[in-house]
Amino acid sequence: MKKYDKYIPLFVILYILALVGTVFYIVGIFTSFEREVTTGIIEGKEVTSIQINRLQSSTDQEIIVKDKKEIAKIMDSFSKVKLRETSSSHIRFKRSYWMTIHVGNERRLLLTLYDDKFLTIYNPEKSKDKSRFYKIRNRYDLKTIEDVFTNGSL
Repeated sequence: MKKYDKYIPLFVILYILALVGTVFYIVGIFTSFEREVTTGIIEGKEVTSIQINRLQSSTDQEIIVKDKKEIAKIMDSFSKVKLRETSSSHIRFKRSYWMTIHVGNERRLLLTLYDDKFLTIYNPEKSKDKSRFYKIRNRYDLKTIEDVFTNGSL
């Protein structure tokens, strides 16, 4: 048994490294809209407009939201969303919302919301991993976005 005693510290260090790696991996999988978008991409900048295309069955509707209160409402509804990164495997959805977020005259971010279950975030400014696919972990209410379409062009 004495000849293996010198390997015990090595095994302890490898175990700790594996544990730390697992924790970082799990923390990296679970994130939020706030962390992914607001603190990194929009951070402190004013969203000037949101172009929303609603695709449902064979109909396509487009609306551009320029009202600051409506923009704030939409961004606030997303700020509460908790996400888990996943692969973009085959998903089933009834409706999808394609949103382009403009900051000034610049197209800053593209979001695709599939029903209230999945979200794709596309950041054209990134050089790598521009598009990320997430499963929405908490309940997201589509009412905020649907209200924009019922109230008409803003």
